[in-house]
Amino acid sequence: MFANRDEVIKVLSEIDYVYNPNSSSLIVLEEFKNENLSQPEPFKRGFLSGFEKRWVLRQCLSKLEARKAKLLMFWYVQTMPKWQIAKAIGVSRSHLYRLRDKALEEVIRNSHQLMKSSHL
Repeated sequence: MFANRDEVIKVLSEIDYVYNPNSSSLIVLEEFKNENLSQPEPFKRGFLSGFEKRWVLRQCLSKLEARKAKLLMFWYVQTMPKWQIAKAIGVSRSHLYRLRDKALEEVIRNSHQLMKSSHL
């Protein structure tokens, strides 16, 4: 599924862009009955087209050790400062970059294994 780090990073960085949990649900029949469409939709353009990649990413992140998964989420989704990420997961900033690289490589490897086992 993921051929390289850039593909993983792209999907990670778009997670926050395609979904906004603070808005109404896409399927709220009452709103359509009353024609009250003032609430923004929670799903933005690209949500369905990238669904499979986000599903695979979620499966791959669940296979990582917790601090690696947190690191990737803090780095690419929440875009926290690097010193803050290092402090949150309990490593030095220099080790943070090595850990990030290992986590990205694991996601790529896990995605290939997932694709082989599930025949997606």
